[in-house]
Amino acid sequence: MKNKAEELKMRVMFCFLENPDSTVTGISRTLNEPKQTISRMLMALEKEGLINRENNRHPKLTSDGEYWANLYNKRMNINLHYLMYNGVNIEDAREDAMYFALHSSDATMKMIAKTTEILRIKSEPSMKRKFSGDWLCNNLSDGIYNFPFIIYKEIAKNGNNISMANRGFVHPCTITVKNGVGIVQLQAVAMSEKSSLNGETMTGKVKNMRYFSYGEYIQAETIGDLITFPATALEFVTDGTGSEKILHGSVGVNMECSVGPEHMAEATAIFTVII
Repeated sequence: MKNKAEELKMRVMFCFLENPDSTVTGISRTLNEPKQTISRMLMALEKEGLINRENNRHPKLTSDGEYWANLYNKRMNINLHYLMYNGVNIEDAREDAMYFALHSSDATMKMIAKTTEILRIKSEPSMKRKFSGDWLCNNLSDGIYNFPFIIYKEIAKNGNNISMANRGFVHPCTITVKNGVGIVQLQAVAMSEKSSLNGETMTGKVKNMRYFSYGEYIQAETIGDLITFPATALEFVTDGTGSEKILHGSVGVNMECSVGPEHMAEATAIFTVII
């Protein structure tokens, strides 16, 4: 019963968002609820400081009421799109989106919002089979996104095409988007390998990276263990259709290790982010 009451409260507040001049009769008709039920709900909302009923015939949302109504309306829409992108029919999605909007934590909502944003991008009609990192960042909302990645060897050896450098970074990477501009960030970690010079096990970190762009290798920015380069360097190809698409964004990279090329050779590889 409590959940139903909370949902009705939200629906009543949504009515005022859509039409600030809503009346008890109008809300009753819109929500298919008895007038007495709506009147009692307005009294409850007034006690919570969300409705001003000084003019009993034309109650209004207070500033607090507008804040919470807009917040839950935004949550509702995010959840609705998330469920529909995942194949839930619109009737069930609306009902469940309301429940999730009321009962999800802020952390959960942030996760759902970012996942919904990626699903939206994958379903974007203007997306082509091949596109640039520019297109991706121009179409993504501002935020910090975590994506898995793989660093491939340029030439596969012994049936293995994963570069040793793949172990040299924290997974996943991040792409930070602001005002249509994206930055890829990697965090280097220590990795061990037998030296090509004396066979001893050596431990080092990637200390320097260059990324391939416009026909040449360009120095990535390095601050401590953090290595960053512009997402514009990524070239994407897609597999699949709709929200089920997999996006592969790749760029050639050249890396140097802290123990030196005599022990761990400078490597040229293919960095590929997977979305």
